[in-house]
Amino acid sequence: MDVFLDTNILIYAVRNEATFPKLKTLLGSKRLAYSCSVINYAELKAMGLKLSWQQKKLEQIEEVMQDVVIVDIRFDAILNRYAEIDAYSLNQLPGVDRKKATPMGQNDMWIAATASVLEIPLLTTDKDFDHLHNLYLDVIRLEPKAFK
Repeated sequence: MDVFLDTNILIYAVRNEATFPKLKTLLGSKRLAYSCSVINYAELKAMGLKLSWQQKKLEQIEEVMQDVVIVDIRFDAILNRYAEIDAYSLNQLPGVDRKKATPMGQNDMWIAATASVLEIPLLTTDKDFDHLHNLYLDVIRLEPKAFK
């Protein structure tokens, strides 16, 4: 099974090396292939700097990312999907009338667009992608307590 990882899942993996094996149990799969956007990788590195992580934890980012396929965003399909998700989330997509807008962070839109184009379920612990579920992508949301 392939899963596209939100940054919060990668943070759990940096903090605890048992995260990836635990995901196999939580998702009921003996074999998982992990991928993420280059945006996730940048978010992890920025978090490490902003939180003044020690060198060992910064190295753990690199170790975790060795097990993940990092997908670039410079593809027309991803750029176009980003634009569509942005317009849809703000209730400004022509021909689509939503009840309310659901603003998203730009990084989350890149992550959603990439997972959507690749047709890989997005694994997250937050609700930021719920309004896109079954429309642009499949969202698998785990409770944060599952990682404790």
